Amino acid sequence: MSGHNTTQCVLFPGIFQRPAVAKFDQRRGSFDGAAILLRAADRRLGLTAVRAQALADDRQSKKIKYKLSELLTQRVMAIACA
Repeated sequence: MSGHNTTQCVLFPGIFQRPAVAKFDQRRGSFDGAAILLRAADRRLGLTAVRAQALADDRQSKKIKYKLSELLTQRVMAIACA
């Protein structure tokens, strides 16, 4: 590795109450933080909630533990993080 290091900071205004800073200066790092930003963007835009409303839920209401919107959001996030 050469002696050159680059640090890039990106701010995400309007998603969190405090500014979030992402630094890409590690040689080996994790991208799991992107899931937090993806979820925050989904909450703000309501994309999965709107999609869930368009789906028919034929489950027995007394046996439902999780809302359809929660299941859809979980699945979308899992696919995005894969």
